[in-house]
Amino acid sequence: MKKIYLFLLLLFAGYKPATAQYGSCTAIDYIKAPTLSSSSGNGYGTKGMVISADGNTLAVGNPQESYAGMGVNPTFTGTANGSGAVFVYRRSDSLSPWVFQAYLKPSNTSTSDLFGSSLALSADG
Repeated sequence: MKKIYLFLLLLFAGYKPATAQYGSCTAIDYIKAPTLSSSSGNGYGTKGMVISADGNTLAVGNPQESYAGMGVNPTFTGTANGSGAVFVYRRSDSLSPWVFQAYLKPSNTSTSDLFGSSLALSADG
């Protein structure tokens, strides 16, 4: 179900599958929830997912993620249940695959923050 929502989100943002532009291409890339550990929760993309207007930056929230790290790309240590996280992906153009860019945590991580419940990106990501 999440793949359908992601595809619809990408479609409304101007993303065209490779097959729409080049008849010889048949694959459509997709984003899969990262497997961090049992502490990562199961809320990946359930409350927050946004794509930039240029279609090349995607942010996916996981408000149920439970690592206690702080800031950008922290180490996976400790727990803070429901602290939340945001995963950022980037691509160079609409035909390029999505590449993981960053794992974001709040600078003051604590239990039940639900970071990543609401997201926004600038037009160019």
